[in-house]
Amino acid sequence: MRWIGSYEFWRPVLHGTRSFRPQRPHSIDLYQWELSIWFNVECRFWLPRENIAKLERQHQVPYRMWAKEGHIVLTDGNTIDYEFVKAQIREIANQRNLIKLFTDPYNAKKLAEELLNNDGLPVEYLRQGYLSLSDPTKTLHELIMARKLRHAGNPILRWHASNAVVRRDAAGNIKLDKEKSRRKIDGMAALVCAVGAAIAHPEEPRSVYEQPGVLWL
Repeated sequence: MRWIGSYEFWRPVLHGTRSFRPQRPHSIDLYQWELSIWFNVECRFWLPRENIAKLERQHQVPYRMWAKEGHIVLTDGNTIDYEFVKAQIREIANQRNLIKLFTDPYNAKKLAEELLNNDGLPVEYLRQGYLSLSDPTKTLHELIMARKLRHAGNPILRWHASNAVVRRDAAGNIKLDKEKSRRKIDGMAALVCAVGAAIAHPEEPRSVYEQPGVLWL
């Protein structure tokens, strides 16, 4: 196995254009799946309000400034309020044509099961092994290198990209390595899941003007 440095692998995301219009502050807005079109990313991150100063010192990033700029939603208390997060996901699902909601089966499983069983949302799990993650990770890399990823210059996603490290096995499969990555990479891990959802989506590509859908994670 070998590791690929974050700067080498994700460089265009770190120095990408900000020329496109900023979007609302975790979702992936896909209208059709081709590398010839833009892949629009709409991020939403949540952190606990009471611990935000401690997290700033721990992670050495300006979370409170990002919250004021609309890049993070702060929830009440000293831990993330998953009831609040669940309510926001329901609200977005009611506003959008939700196609898939992909999640890591080892994180927030209770929340995912409630959204699936109680709210009827199209939740699916993406296993975190090489076979499941290699194709979406490679496709995400292709999108980034082709400068087809629109992320509105999101500073948190840029930070997560700068922390992310990719591991490659003997067969040439790749995936993000959370143990080797520096600090947080949640946004990049979410992007890999979203690309996986796009690849797995069985419907024929449709025009942006024909019932646009959203892949959320």
